[in-house]
Amino acid sequence: MRRDFLKSVLAGTAAWIAAPREAIGRETALRGPSPGPENPDFIPILQGATTPTTAQFSLLVLDDPRIRLEIAYVDGSPAFPSIRLSHARHDGSRWIAIRAKVTGLEPGRDAVLRVFDAGGKLLDSRVFATLKDVAPAALRFVVASCMNDAMIDDAKSMWEALETARPDYLFLTGDSVYVDSGPWSIIDGKRIWRRYVETRMALGLYRWKRLVPTIVTWDDHDFGKNDKDSRWGMKDVSRAVFDAMYAQDATDDGLVSEGPGIARGVSVYGHRFLLTDGRSFRSGRWAREKNETFWGVEQDRWMDDVLRSSDQPLWLMNGTQFFGGYRGGLTWSFEGNHAHRFRDFIDRMRRIEAPVILCSGDVHFSEVQEIEPEIFGYGTYEITSSAMHSFTRSLPEGSARRMAATNFYNFCLIEATAAGREVGFDVTCVGAGGREHFKLRDLVVGRR
Repeated sequence: MRRDFLKSVLAGTAAWIAAPREAIGRETALRGPSPGPENPDFIPILQGATTPTTAQFSLLVLDDPRIRLEIAYVDGSPAFPSIRLSHARHDGSRWIAIRAKVTGLEPGRDAVLRVFDAGGKLLDSRVFATLKDVAPAALRFVVASCMNDAMIDDAKSMWEALETARPDYLFLTGDSVYVDSGPWSIIDGKRIWRRYVETRMALGLYRWKRLVPTIVTWDDHDFGKNDKDSRWGMKDVSRAVFDAMYAQDATDDGLVSEGPGIARGVSVYGHRFLLTDGRSFRSGRWAREKNETFWGVEQDRWMDDVLRSSDQPLWLMNGTQFFGGYRGGLTWSFEGNHAHRFRDFIDRMRRIEAPVILCSGDVHFSEVQEIEPEIFGYGTYEITSSAMHSFTRSLPEGSARRMAATNFYNFCLIEATAAGREVGFDVTCVGAGGREHFKLRDLVVGRR
């Protein structure tokens, strides 16, 4: 559930939002440069969870939150959706986060979202679409992680390449914001808020003229600090900022669901996606006891419920690698750092009827590993997509499971077709300028 500082306002097709009465925290002043231009020529906008009849959006505005949103179809026909708005800000910040939940849209229609100020001036406009009634032959989605805004020159070409790819859905699996990047030593609520704002002002994703439905989970850097886990003292503040900045509430049709922490489940065109919260409930890095936790008991139960609800294929996404133990004990991975829970996870996957494909990030290189049938009872893959733009590392020697890998900036584009209990897909690892670092075709995962 959303925190008490998020206030909702109900309206019709054109929606106004009033000045916020509540703020997130009252921490000490943040040292550092001002967050982006004081009077930007655009509104940072991200399309969030989207279904055939609903679309959610997150926006940032300066100072006066009394904006008006209007929606019209591109072909000129009238639109009569309902728009629900909520807002939040951090005490002392000029930046206000606004989330819009739009319902009553027609499936698959191209529409325009327009943003006006209190005086009727057009501030920004973007094209978007809901999902279609009929599933496409192949769902095109992107998995990406690790987006350090310090690499701004490289970031520009990468987001241009992703925009050109035109996926149906975008999944960000962690480190979308580097809260702990910068010259400051104190990480408090004001800094966390500020770093989210700075990232939105810097990255091309928030300027796209045609928006793409996006679902986000976090890893350590957007959680608040490198390698932090459930003992992180600012985790509740980090959660509050995350919730304010991303528009991915559960939907009435059940196609988008909320789990413990920031975990989300999404159903899109016959495919199921589950994005875990791999930080909020995790025990220490070197937890070797039988009572160690990775996702936590409550999240494990929620995941089991989602997995058992259907035998359709499911894409299981986590910030940290699953099968990363081959890299040794000094690096994060589920396998390497929480061995007891990892064995439990494998046992659970063997009992689940739905075939599962694994997706992860974090490591600043991308690879596809082929997981042998002896592990889950059927052959599957782990697709690690990292880094979109962040500090690069030399490509580590791979395990015998590695099929392809790169340590250049990249994202992974997956084109997948589901049929019953089986899914077939291609994976293309894309870099700046649309360069293909590797491509794997005709991968198949299913249970018989």
